[in-house]
Amino acid sequence: MRNFLYIAVFAWLMFSPGFALADKAYITSKDLLLACPPNGDKVACQWYIGGVIDYHNIVNTVKNTPTLKFCIPDGVSLAKVADQVLYYLAQSPQHDSFIASPAVMLALNRAYPCS
Repeated sequence: MRNFLYIAVFAWLMFSPGFALADKAYITSKDLLLACPPNGDKVACQWYIGGVIDYHNIVNTVKNTPTLKFCIPDGVSLAKVADQVLYYLAQSPQHDSFIASPAVMLALNRAYPCS
């Protein structure tokens, strides 16, 4: 039931007036920030950022080196990672109109560089 509620809220956000994703097949950095206000629920953003992290891990697993590497230490929560990514995006308006995933990877690279 809880997952259904999250999906319903995410769908409502995506298709509500003022949050126009219906006219494009991607999410911009600004869209991601609008979906996750500073004092609001960030589950939708955590899922999106988690998807970027999963993709990065899969690319590493098949030995295809991603252009931006990051190494999130064990024990760091997705909530903390999402907060750091959203902070970076809020401070970097140059990414607003572009696809969010490269900006998310850049934020992760800066917050969690590999040694």
